[in-house]
Amino acid sequence: MLAGIPHGWAATAPTRGVYPNPVIDVLTVHGATEVRSTAIVITDMTGKRVMEGTLLNGQVQVSNLTSGVFVLSVVMKGQVVQHQFTKL
Repeated sequence: MLAGIPHGWAATAPTRGVYPNPVIDVLTVHGATEVRSTAIVITDMTGKRVMEGTLLNGQVQVSNLTSGVFVLSVVMKGQVVQHQFTKL
């Protein structure tokens, strides 16, 4: 298990969305602003982990990512929730 998300994870809860999408620097997870901090993993479309960190107050800083399409995986209430987003 890495950063609270097991290797080979799959989404186990419905997603509610992320915004803004596409994003330039700060991505907000809808419905997660009450979560003070939780583990996140961002993967590219090949499944390669490109970022690991913590969701703080429902937000994650993505300005260091290159442009492209990514999947954000967040552990919320014991379940892995996935959101696809585009980084400009």
